[in-house]
Amino acid sequence: MKTLIKNLPFLAVLTAALTLSACNKQEHGHEHNTGKPDLPDAPMLSHAARYDAADTLGIVKTIILSEGGTYTIIATQTPIDDKGTTLPPLSAGKYTAKEQGSYTLHGFGTMTVIQNTKATTDQEVTIILYPTQYTTKEYSMTVTKTTATTTDALYRLWHIEKTRIGISGSVNLAADFDGCDINEIDTFLSTNGIQHNLDIPKDCKVSGVDISALGSIAILYANGEASNASWEQTSTDSYRISWETNDNGLLYSIDNATVSYLDGSCILTMNANISTNKGTLSVTITWVMNIPRPLTS
Repeated sequence: MKTLIKNLPFLAVLTAALTLSACNKQEHGHEHNTGKPDLPDAPMLSHAARYDAADTLGIVKTIILSEGGTYTIIATQTPIDDKGTTLPPLSAGKYTAKEQGSYTLHGFGTMTVIQNTKATTDQEVTIILYPTQYTTKEYSMTVTKTTATTTDALYRLWHIEKTRIGISGSVNLAADFDGCDINEIDTFLSTNGIQHNLDIPKDCKVSGVDISALGSIAILYANGEASNASWEQTSTDSYRISWETNDNGLLYSIDNATVSYLDGSCILTMNANISTNKGTLSVTITWVMNIPRPLTS
């Protein structure tokens, strides 16, 4: 369902886009809780780690297993078999833990982590990667392991309850959407005469957002695909997001993203500029996100 607010000046558009992240507001006589929610640890916190390859000429650069249960593999273009097969530059999806140190990377293959007894540092481990979706060959590589130890409520898999979009410039618009169907938002822009240069495929619906303290943010789509970005904190509750690719209509970089909380929801607000037939427009996208279980155990 969409709620539309049209032809507003910039201040009103921005206010509409950020209402849910406002602090110290009262509604129907009840004061909103604007503090960070008290949540249990993310389900895969004990498995969360970042693995950076020591050999820059190997088949992968980085593997991230997040606290929320998402994996990301950033690959090189080194062939993985005698057929010249290469891995996609970015693979991402959900993972599950099997026996100790062994993982199923759904849509990719398996991974096993072995403590290297001859390692020069405690962080040095061996990974056996088996990309079964692409080859029948296993690969062994030395990597540096960085573990995730923070229990901050932010770092977990979130589900988008609502999307708010505000546009300002030669055109001023604001609208609310249930969930995050990017095609629905694209149709809204087209209906209002805005044509952009982003490539958005059909059936592009976001089902989850996985934020990790290991420096990544993964966007999961309803069709099983995923996108990944680096996630860098620039100041308190402020971040820079840089996507590994611009698939699914994503911008390469969002320099101004902020996080706030309201009544148990996490509010992620992103500000960017996009090129359109109406000139460059300022866009504010706000995701209202929740976890799919009660806040108390």
